[in-house]
Amino acid sequence: MDFTETYEILVNVPKDGGSLILHCIGTACDVFLIEGLTFPRANSLDDHFTNVLLDGEMVLDLIDGEKVPRFLVFDVIQVGNERVGDYDFRTRSLFLQKRIFGPRQEAIEKGLINEQKQPFLLSQKESFEIGNTKHLVENGAFLSKIAHKTDGLIFQRASGKKAYYRNGRHRNWNNSSILKWKPQELNSIDFKLKLQYDAHQTQNLSKTQALLYVGGEDKPYGQMKFHEELIPLNNKIIECSYDFEEMSWVFIREREDKSWPNYVTVADSICKTIESPVTKNDLLQAPMIIQIINYNLQ
Repeated sequence: MDFTETYEILVNVPKDGGSLILHCIGTACDVFLIEGLTFPRANSLDDHFTNVLLDGEMVLDLIDGEKVPRFLVFDVIQVGNERVGDYDFRTRSLFLQKRIFGPRQEAIEKGLINEQKQPFLLSQKESFEIGNTKHLVENGAFLSKIAHKTDGLIFQRASGKKAYYRNGRHRNWNNSSILKWKPQELNSIDFKLKLQYDAHQTQNLSKTQALLYVGGEDKPYGQMKFHEELIPLNNKIIECSYDFEEMSWVFIREREDKSWPNYVTVADSICKTIESPVTKNDLLQAPMIIQIINYNLQ
């Protein structure tokens, strides 16, 4: 199947009418209670939506030298009793624009919502037609306008569903048609670090091993060179990249926002990308894009 011909592909850069109570669920399944956000209805700005399930990410925008939290919404699953996740991605994006963010922006302009008093900024993450890929990766002026850090591109089938329902319950699609591209130097895996001392537990540092674990596996997935700075990170989630010269994983940072490492299938996929990277030049060639997408759909 010629994926880019059969389906439309969109690409994006990866990141009130009454008082609402909002629950934000993080990547570690942490639930945060957020108060003070409002999602007014288009036909009545004094009324607001309830039972809204959005998908997005929290980023820190650098505005006038200050870090400002912003929640970027890139998808919608449910609004009221409407199962928006059953619609294709293009329709869902239009739904967000017209039904969620349009009325909200109108309420801001009319002074019904004071953004300065909101717990954080809210905006819809923009998507682009696949023909804009070259512009997104090469246009420095465009990238400089993005106020937060980005680490690649996400390609998504415009006709793909977000979710489905079985026995009245929401389920996620295991959708391999959503692909993420990163520059080779930014490919990394989130491991759980476990320090293994010598058999007598004497903490003889010269014999200490820094073992790396992923989800779904009881044995170590990899190993990195031990150094004393790793001691406080024992049993923590750490992000690592692979150094081909040293033939070893290298510590990047602690992932304080995560409680679990990447699952083994995710780690395997990232390793394949590290071993056989798709360069920027590859990405800009349409035949290569088609080959990548078809390979991942098999």
